[in-house]
Amino acid sequence: MQALSAGLVLLVLGQVEWNQYHGPNGEGKAPAANLPEKWSETENHAWGAKIPGKAWASPIVHQGKVWLSNATEDGKRLSLLALDLATGKQVHDITVFEVAKPAFCFPYNSYASSTPTARDGTVFVHYGSAGTASIDAATGKINWKRNDLPCDHHRGAGSSPLLWQDKLYLIFDGFDRQYVACLHAKNGETVWKTDRGFDYGTDNGDSKKAYATARLVELDGKAQVVCPSASHTAAYDALTGQEIWRVKHGGMNAASIPQRLGSSLLLASSDGGWGLGAVRLGGNGKLPEDAVLWKTAKGAPQYSSLVVDGDLVYSATEKGFACCLEASTGNEVYQERLGNKFHASPVLCGDKLYLFDDKGKGYCIRAGRKYQLLGGGTLDDGCMASPAVAVDMLIVRTRKGVHALKKGG
Repeated sequence: MQALSAGLVLLVLGQVEWNQYHGPNGEGKAPAANLPEKWSETENHAWGAKIPGKAWASPIVHQGKVWLSNATEDGKRLSLLALDLATGKQVHDITVFEVAKPAFCFPYNSYASSTPTARDGTVFVHYGSAGTASIDAATGKINWKRNDLPCDHHRGAGSSPLLWQDKLYLIFDGFDRQYVACLHAKNGETVWKTDRGFDYGTDNGDSKKAYATARLVELDGKAQVVCPSASHTAAYDALTGQEIWRVKHGGMNAASIPQRLGSSLLLASSDGGWGLGAVRLGGNGKLPEDAVLWKTAKGAPQYSSLVVDGDLVYSATEKGFACCLEASTGNEVYQERLGNKFHASPVLCGDKLYLFDDKGKGYCIRAGRKYQLLGGGTLDDGCMASPAVAVDMLIVRTRKGVHALKKGG
């Protein structure tokens, strides 16, 4: 299905775009990137920009701009920023929603933790139940917006939107209700809405919350949206919302996007449950009886997404470990303690892996079966967001601002 790949890797004037959370197709990879191994705020540093407010959303790159969801700390102003990719200068600061009485958000989270997605001159921004909007990238004009999709996130939202063809997919796994919604990208109208219908084994809404981002996969000619949640992961027909399969893994998915391993998927339950597991898909997209290939608690990230490269799986954990597993078996290849918590997802650029922790330290590691630290650097105040890649620049959002790292910058 040629349409499935449209919009996953976008080329604009030779610029490979980083158009969603964890990069094109949610894989966290930029094979042709030529990035520095060492950096600071003065070395290999193209530009830096201070960002007011409090927001953990990751940056994306679209049509020569860095786009950032943003919010005031009290959640009353939800906005979208655009910075010039070459200089870091502000191009847009768009008020998307003004909220008189924001829902409660746990201080560890933010009111703008969901990463935007973009395609063909349109940026889609999402703030959970507070609202979703489509914005013209050139003018900053709001095309449409919705704030009528209810959900008690209890501790704040975190799921990022997924864009495929003319549809935008949103996951609402809240304290009070859990469902997946599909909106028409052109006008924001609801295409379908499917309740989860899971047996969570408890009436405690705190055990039903999740913050996952969906993954679009094709199997036997059918497009399915794989949506992790607390307790289960389920796949839905991308066109109709009908459930195709589900698997129970326990725990809660905090953020990790499912990763494709040939005819199987790598799933993370993160907080409890399996930890990590590989599930084999069957005919017509269903799960065979022996679907679970392996599962392990080793290397399971609580906050970040995984990177798969051949038969190796890389992760960065909340306990400060850089981990590598075999994708085919789940066996540990190495586990290296680096120090601080990792909320940011690792990115693989050529043969180098980049990781950024919550205290400001970054690491450049050689990809492969043997742990080898090549370099790194320190930026202000640490990362809650995952980095983006723009050809020869690594775009890093810290708690205080944004930095563009570039050789000789």
